[in-house]
Amino acid sequence: MPNDTEVNQALLADPFFGGLSWWKPKSEAAHEFYSEALSFSAKRLRTQADFIQHLAESRDLSDVLKHHTAFVQEFWADLSKETQKIFDSGRKNLTPTT
Repeated sequence: MPNDTEVNQALLADPFFGGLSWWKPKSEAAHEFYSEALSFSAKRLRTQADFIQHLAESRDLSDVLKHHTAFVQEFWADLSKETQKIFDSGRKNLTPTT
């Protein structure tokens, strides 16, 4: 992250947008964090669409229960694993360092 001297020099060089250089590291960190979270959401939405397709093709109750059980088990496994990755990304990228 740029220090005060670098920000002041950037403002002298470009008085309108020079001071925005401080935002670049923060926006990159936020992008990485949200990218991780949105990737998880996209993966789960694809899985849910597949689950609904399996339900539409099911012929009997045992088949429905089999797909439902598999979907729920996979959801909880993904949630525990992916949530930890998202929190780690947030801690690494969004938490101020001392």
